[in-house]
Amino acid sequence: MNRLVIGVFRLAKDGGWEGEIRSLLMNLKVRLAPNDDRSNDNAPAFHVMTGQVRIGEAWEGRWGAQRSHVFYRVSLDDPFLPGPLSAALFPREEGDAAQLVWTRPKEGGSDDRSGPMITSSSDLRNREESDVGGPG
Repeated sequence: MNRLVIGVFRLAKDGGWEGEIRSLLMNLKVRLAPNDDRSNDNAPAFHVMTGQVRIGEAWEGRWGAQRSHVFYRVSLDDPFLPGPLSAALFPREEGDAAQLVWTRPKEGGSDDRSGPMITSSSDLRNREESDVGGPG
């Protein structure tokens, strides 16, 4: 399985996280702002923001012996992505920094919700045209 660190984050003063997501197609300053309206157990712990725009959510998870290590399941979405992008934010033991890790889903597996990979703007145009029944 191919795992890539696509972001580095520092603990913010408000209890959230601030950092950057970088890849071939993304270069964003992002913050995970604490969700002050957690009205149920399934509510996200953080809203993922770039500027004033919410681009995703992050839910708390646990791993390790006795589930003692905290991580955050992050879901990012944008109309120009073929589907939501899933990643995980892993804080360091010291708790002051974290890495955002993306793992490529297995092709054809239950995690593959994104369809064919878009590698160029012409791929995106072709995908949009076929989605709306246009030429192509």
